Amino acid sequence: MYERLTSEEKRLVRIAKERPDLRDKIAKYIKKSSSETVVLFLEAVLGDSEKQKLLSWLGRQESTPSNWAGWEIIAHHMKVEFFGNKGRPKNIPKEYVNKIGETVGLEVVGIAMDEKAIAVLIKPPSSLAKLVKNEFPHITIAVDGVKPPYSNKLIKKSIERKTLITKDENGRNISFNITAKVGYFEGRTKADLFELPSELF
Repeated sequence: MYERLTSEEKRLVRIAKERPDLRDKIAKYIKKSSSETVVLFLEAVLGDSEKQKLLSWLGRQESTPSNWAGWEIIAHHMKVEFFGNKGRPKNIPKEYVNKIGETVGLEVVGIAMDEKAIAVLIKPPSSLAKLVKNEFPHITIAVDGVKPPYSNKLIKKSIERKTLITKDENGRNISFNITAKVGYFEGRTKADLFELPSELF
């Protein structure tokens, strides 16, 4: 149970140990809070078939490795907005809420890679682009010895050093389309969900 508490709730538990007079109030607050949905971040999630479609396409590109043996394959989502442990359905702006459950098209326009990771730069559809807060929208494809957020650094570095691959072997601009479903990563259950709790509306 303790592992599923937010950092704020854990802090309250520590206070309760030091302040017996507040234990009942804190316990009631945590009981109510710990049953609430936590919208950690909004995301555009690839289904299994779209994930395989993307991996297959990447495997056919001359510029990418033919396999990533030993790497952790991810190819899961494009992050739209991060809300953190304070993200609660009632606090999520309506423009984000309205997108949950929607199927969107994502366009791959670039590939970045080094010895630690590979990621693809994404051009989101105009209906979603204004909500994407990441400077360089992307999907982390695979990592080796680093965490997925390393992709942010990789993409930025590739753009700055002009090593981002934006053309295919025929010299044409990369443009590969996949579809994804907008949802959110629930912080307590660690699940991708595509509908907010109905009792809130």
